[in-house]
Amino acid sequence: MRPICVPSPLASLVGMGCCLIGLTSFSADTPAEFVYAARPDGASIVPRYRPVEAGLPGGIDKQELLVHLDPELKSEWKLSWFVYGQPNSRSVVVAIRVDTPSDLFVDVNRDKRLVPEERIECDSANPRRWRITLDAEFLRAEGGYDHPARSVLIRQSVQGGLEIATEGVMRGEVRVAGRLVPAVRVDADANGCWCDARDRVMLDLDGNGAIDPIAERFTCDSVCRVDGQPYVLQSDLQGRQFEFVELSGVGSVAPQLKLRSQSARVRNVAGNIVSRSGGRVAISSLDQPVACPVGEYRIESLTLDLIDGEAGYWFQFAGRPIAEHGIIVQAGQSVDVNLLSDLKLAWACSTVPAKSGLLLDIIPSLETSTGLYLTGCKVGRDVPSIENPLVVRCMVDTRILSVASSGFS
Repeated sequence: MRPICVPSPLASLVGMGCCLIGLTSFSADTPAEFVYAARPDGASIVPRYRPVEAGLPGGIDKQELLVHLDPELKSEWKLSWFVYGQPNSRSVVVAIRVDTPSDLFVDVNRDKRLVPEERIECDSANPRRWRITLDAEFLRAEGGYDHPARSVLIRQSVQGGLEIATEGVMRGEVRVAGRLVPAVRVDADANGCWCDARDRVMLDLDGNGAIDPIAERFTCDSVCRVDGQPYVLQSDLQGRQFEFVELSGVGSVAPQLKLRSQSARVRNVAGNIVSRSGGRVAISSLDQPVACPVGEYRIESLTLDLIDGEAGYWFQFAGRPIAEHGIIVQAGQSVDVNLLSDLKLAWACSTVPAKSGLLLDIIPSLETSTGLYLTGCKVGRDVPSIENPLVVRCMVDTRILSVASSGFS
């Protein structure tokens, strides 16, 4: 099997600058849930944009997507897409009619069909910027989805591509060094989650109502120190729960990845492990121990970017909520974690009615012995750019399937 890989992380986003943030004081003895504020009063935070993918993701047909807007495809359309929420959530498609560039349509309900009601009005002061209310999609452990609404900005860059940003912040309080401290969280990588490596948390540690951009701003994937005490930041994906956990009597995990191809090289790795209590620790490198509180963990997400010769490969995995918490972290010890281990390929089949007969959908499932399953894959020369759908479709009387369309070729 070919090596598994993921695209290099998106380029660094716009800097946050020196942010002065008016913070509400809290008097509760225990931290409450963080609350989203789309445009909070007194917060001067510049939204950070990320580019979206050009084209269409696997499983979405252009004619079906535009059947209510341009059934005969007479107009030229510029299509792009992004995922907002959990890494394996459904794609959101964006379409611009080239001859009327201010006409932007967003598949807000993710039903793979655009309708006239999904046209978004551009900013009155900037015809190349749009604001939408979009749900961030998260899978519940017991099944179904949560859909917290967020304000999302879409803009067209100078080069013509689209970029998105999460507008607003999560606000609440967190216990640090025995006291409750007002906190503001920023979705710095604009993906609808609030605990990724690039996300930020800002604390008003001295209680002066302002944020020191150096001493009071922390990344969500590193150990930070407050009053000399080391802490690790733990959060749920939606950003509602957040803790500073003291690193006392902690252990560590050393992420590892064994590739069968001797010529393949890992360019980037990103993901996280989650404890039985819901705390998360980010993974951003291989073979380097990552400090984390003692407990039982499982791998929750993993994105890999590999290169083999001239080809780049990108693969994204997600963990099933019911997966076993089989990573045991003990005080003062480091445990090696093989991120993928053994791979197993399975599939499910279903038939779809068509004018000329029945279509057969074959949905492959690539799972690992560590509890992960494949949710997306790309391949391209040097930089992964072409998404292979995870569905093979053919007529039932066709004996030869095109494995190249399956994402597993």
